[in-house]
Amino acid sequence: MGCAAPARRPSRKNARHLTLSAALADTGVYAGSLVIGGLIERGDIHKLVTANPEQFGNVGDRTLNPDDIADGAWELVARRDRAEDTFSVLG
Repeated sequence: MGCAAPARRPSRKNARHLTLSAALADTGVYAGSLVIGGLIERGDIHKLVTANPEQFGNVGDRTLNPDDIADGAWELVARRDRAEDTFSVLG
């Protein structure tokens, strides 16, 4: 996957995860996942990509804020009202 991976149909792995989440729902155990489609700001890969626009292109504002991802992860665990949250530079 690149910085702006195209949308694709759910994978079998994702379908199994959603099934696992549903199967565990009444047991008190929570299974959730974060789907991250894009370049996460402030990390090593972000630094490498933004330092080499001739190789990777100009990412501009097509990046993901790690604070937003952390908030999404916290909400998944705290609310337990859905099996996944998606963060994508595509919207």
